[in-house]
Amino acid sequence: MKIAVTYENGMIFQHFGHTEQFKIYEVAENAVVRAEVVNTNGSGHGALAGFLAQHGVDTLICGGIGGGAQAALAEAGIKLCGGVSGEADAAVAALLGGWGLYAVVSRVPVLRWCVLGIGKQKGRAECSTRI
Repeated sequence: MKIAVTYENGMIFQHFGHTEQFKIYEVAENAVVRAEVVNTNGSGHGALAGFLAQHGVDTLICGGIGGGAQAALAEAGIKLCGGVSGEADAAVAALLGGWGLYAVVSRVPVLRWCVLGIGKQKGRAECSTRI
């Protein structure tokens, strides 16, 4: 499995369509076994879903993301965890730890942009399936 995070200087970049880099984590047995930062080479919005699919990404963690990009990710079969901020590595650890992404959200009480694979439970936003 592969998880991608919109990335800038160790943090989750807050605008999916303008991200210049993703940090892609390869996961096996619920642990990160490899991580690399890849440049998007100027790909934007709709093209980024294809870029992620070409890299074998299953799940995306990002900040803000528009409806068109959400639809493109859904069409590509990529689960979306949006509206997240903070450190990229911490977000991936939270997701893999089964904590959901509530623990790494700052100034966002509910993950507003989470439309695929995400649900609200007991007032907290959590991933509906454990990876």
